[in-house]
Amino acid sequence: MTSTLLMQIQHCIRLWLLAESESWSVAIEDISLRKKKCRNHGKKLNHILHDFPYRKYRSYNERKASRSGVPLHIVSAFYTSRIGKEKYQNTLQTSTHQAAAFVIARRALGFTEWYEPEKSKSKRMNANIGIRS
Repeated sequence: MTSTLLMQIQHCIRLWLLAESESWSVAIEDISLRKKKCRNHGKKLNHILHDFPYRKYRSYNERKASRSGVPLHIVSAFYTSRIGKEKYQNTLQTSTHQAAAFVIARRALGFTEWYEPEKSKSKRMNANIGIRS
């Protein structure tokens, strides 16, 4: 077992012990990698996607939640990184990943975040010259 995986397991155990002792709830992303696994992203990314044990991670958290009585919220991962980066990274002075975690926590609490993705440059350019895409 690699030291990184061992550290992640220890962190997860500490998280559940803390959540149980403080009567907190836990929120995780609902990640579906099925669509991404169907496409060819290159050798390195394909290896990462196929080795990612998300199903085991989710079932572990569901088991821990049911055994300990800690509420588990599974929220959509849709645009969490972009919303976190654009809305909260500068005001909270955090990394993009921490800002995305903040968005996940807000979703677990019932807040909604609206994100309007920018149109691609080519569509804007095509619109300027009258070509429909």
